[in-house]
Amino acid sequence: MRGKNFKLLAGTLAMALVIGSLSTNYASADVRVTKDTIALKRQTVLLVKNVTELNKALKNKANKQIKLKTTKNTKFNLKGNHQGVKLVIDAPNAEVTNSGKFKVLEINAKKWVEKASGNNLVVKAKKPDIEISKNVKTADIKLAKTGAKLNLKVNGEIKNLVVDKKAEVKLSGKADLVSVIINADGVKLESRLQVALVANKDA
Repeated sequence: MRGKNFKLLAGTLAMALVIGSLSTNYASADVRVTKDTIALKRQTVLLVKNVTELNKALKNKANKQIKLKTTKNTKFNLKGNHQGVKLVIDAPNAEVTNSGKFKVLEINAKKWVEKASGNNLVVKAKKPDIEISKNVKTADIKLAKTGAKLNLKVNGEIKNLVVDKKAEVKLSGKADLVSVIINADGVKLESRLQVALVANKDA
């Protein structure tokens, strides 16, 4: 795989044209490799419909994959150490503030404020508004929704913003530099921050 590296100053509009894909992958199954076979260990996803059920599910250490699915207008906070849990928030009208630690957070929410360091965020919302709070250092933020319009305010730090689908991205905040990796055609990037841009394509 070859890549093109760029550094864009604040106030730049960028268009990615011929892009391939990275091998970034958050799998829903554990793979165990033996000498002659590959065994898959399936994991059950626990579906909950409201925040009360979600909090109860998070208290049970046996739950490793939890999905909240609701269309209600709601605001709630997440907290606690759940580093073995993949949490899916499928709540397009929700406003969420997260102070908890998770294995992976998959997000379909209207607004998300991240106050915990080290989390991987997979964004699948159409028009997400995401804020990384001051002094917070996230792992990767992966944009995985075709046609998404992401507003990302970075007041802390992120390891990488990885754009895997055609989308529009607006960056703002107080970060000194944001690393952006683009793996899709037709991505529009508008930034008020200095950006280290990597455009990957297949060899």
